[in-house]
Amino acid sequence: GLGSGFVKLIAENVEENASKQLNQISSAMFTLGSLTGTAGILITGLFSKTISGWVFGSPDYSGYVLICVLASFFVFQYLFLLNIFRGLLKWKIFTLASIASTAVSLIVTIILIVLFNIDGGIWALLVSQICSVLVALYYYRRKIQPRHSISFLNIRPTRRVMHLLGKNIGPIVIIQIIIALSRLVIRSQVIQQLGLEQNGLIQLSTGISDGYMGLILAILMSYILPKIAADGIKDSIAAHQTQNDGLRFLVLIITPTLAALLASRQLWIPLLYSRAFLAAQGILIWQFLSDFFLVIRQCLNIDLVPTNRFLFFSLDGILYAAGTILLTSTLLPQLGISAVVISSLIINVALTLLSLTYHLRRTTFRINSVNWWLLAKASVLLCAGFAAAEWIPNLWTRTGIVSVILAMMLMFLPKKGELKNFWQNLIPSLIRQGWSALHSTSTSPIDELP
Repeated sequence: GLGSGFVKLIAENVEENASKQLNQISSAMFTLGSLTGTAGILITGLFSKTISGWVFGSPDYSGYVLICVLASFFVFQYLFLLNIFRGLLKWKIFTLASIASTAVSLIVTIILIVLFNIDGGIWALLVSQICSVLVALYYYRRKIQPRHSISFLNIRPTRRVMHLLGKNIGPIVIIQIIIALSRLVIRSQVIQQLGLEQNGLIQLSTGISDGYMGLILAILMSYILPKIAADGIKDSIAAHQTQNDGLRFLVLIITPTLAALLASRQLWIPLLYSRAFLAAQGILIWQFLSDFFLVIRQCLNIDLVPTNRFLFFSLDGILYAAGTILLTSTLLPQLGISAVVISSLIINVALTLLSLTYHLRRTTFRINSVNWWLLAKASVLLCAGFAAAEWIPNLWTRTGIVSVILAMMLMFLPKKGELKNFWQNLIPSLIRQGWSALHSTSTSPIDELP
């Protein structure tokens, strides 16, 4: 809700003549999120031992549970500020704040782990989030507040704005809670039936997935969604073109990334984790295939919130949560930890097909012919890369063959001139824009575009 719903409302009210409603929306979101976070802290404080026993089978982790909930309170504050930057189309400021907060969090985490070992790592969850909030506040005070009439601390939201917020954000919050609970249920099943070590293998799979999917979601949430929300009101053709461009760009990113990660798993798993986690190799292919379809599904459905199609949005989320729980519960005794990722793959494929059918029957968005051809070529090359990565045992032979396939992806997936434009125009422009953001006070939304 804080993501797509809030960004959508900010983007729709970014004009100067809508500053009053913009402030009321921001104030209402900040108040609602802060009160919800406070209530969560109080409830967790009362029932932390019960929660720890339910999830881990022991009350000994109740302190860790409470620290995580405290950290999530500051996660809200941090994301609230970042999504203001997104909704205002201030992509340079959003990028700089994200990079700076990530760097500070990394330094704090390393220091705490070195000093206090595992306890330091847990406390780092909280301390790093507090540092991230301070970094985001710095950019808000220095870059946003002096040039925009946006304020969320001294504004009292009206009942109409609260109703608007509930209408746009309520369904998203409910679905996200359902999905989060479904993941908790699945993890609890894995821990109770297979043990903590097997859960660690799942954590590796989802952890590396979160790394590249974080980039995918950042592009969707930072550029595609607010552009659709801003353009869709006056120009649906432009909004559909933005959606198709987003799908194309993300497929071009995710396809070689997945093939390269699967082929080089014997290198990065010991480097990022330890050799004990090489046991997770068998589930990575299912995780990566699931993520490929998840990217397509997310691109198809990124217009649901801007166009207020909350019924299908809710149906999609409920089916995903219920489907993964039911399939995992059914397959876990037979397939072990593979059941978790295979279930996710099956559900993502099914929901991608459902989303395609929905858009064909109920909306005006269509995947254009260029993107259909791209998806066909990407699927073939991805399968070839996965086959080589799985069936060639020798690391160096596998790396050589997959490198050839990656080169074919670079040759056949982009349109003519896209790679040249990327290297000659986009990369220098991004560097130039990032450098100028450090020295310039320009705040024009057009200037923010790379």
